[in-house]
Amino acid sequence: MVPNSRQSLINTDLFLENKYFDWYVNIVESRINDTPEVYTEKHHILPKSLGGSNESSNLVRLTAREHFIVHLLLTKCMSTKNGYHKMVTAAHRLIYGNDHKYVYNSRLYESVKVIHSKVASEKFKNWWNSLSEDELRDYVERRRQSLIGHTCPDSTKQAVGKANTGNKYRLGIKHTEDSILKIKKNRRGKGLGKKWYHSVELGESTLAEECPEGFKPGRLPGQVKPSYGAKGKRWYYHPVMEESAYVVPGNEPEGYIPGRIIQK
Repeated sequence: MVPNSRQSLINTDLFLENKYFDWYVNIVESRINDTPEVYTEKHHILPKSLGGSNESSNLVRLTAREHFIVHLLLTKCMSTKNGYHKMVTAAHRLIYGNDHKYVYNSRLYESVKVIHSKVASEKFKNWWNSLSEDELRDYVERRRQSLIGHTCPDSTKQAVGKANTGNKYRLGIKHTEDSILKIKKNRRGKGLGKKWYHSVELGESTLAEECPEGFKPGRLPGQVKPSYGAKGKRWYYHPVMEESAYVVPGNEPEGYIPGRIIQK
């Protein structure tokens, strides 16, 4: 990277030639042959996440303040979205991953948190949308399995209930008469007042006000979409074999009792 750091960085096509890039290069080049006699930190001129190496020609010693500043500048001069995402993540880790070594004001705190939140959200959405149906199903199942054996303390339940009270998106708020009419209109003919029943022998599920002959409460096993949960099912476990089953009440295996396994 040395001696012409500016041209070397431009040749990578990773940087925008704007004022932030000029400031970044000026700080780096000013320290290549002038290491300050104070506390310094090692900085990769071309960041490792962008393909930079650990060779001495790609390293420079900067003061803590300079190191902090150059990482913020890097978020302003990336030519690609991928590069921008990586530099935002690097700046976020620099601030929050070093035992609060850096001091920053409230505006800077908010700025870094906001851009990192947006980047993280965009990356997750892109990852989620790239999954196939089988991968989504596997992901939901892994998340479900990770919760087996975990119980929610009463204090947590009470705190959640208290937090939800008065929240118009959750509990504690009644619908207005106008809202009730709209809900009735939208739900008319869509199973309002009905429940799911299924027949394993017939391989069918149906919505009905009363249980048809030969049917059992709940949907047909395997027909419930993972993203909406398994309606009508409950957790059961065998206290001796220490195995769990997630089934419609009445279909639990012999010897199973309601609840999940409590991990020791």
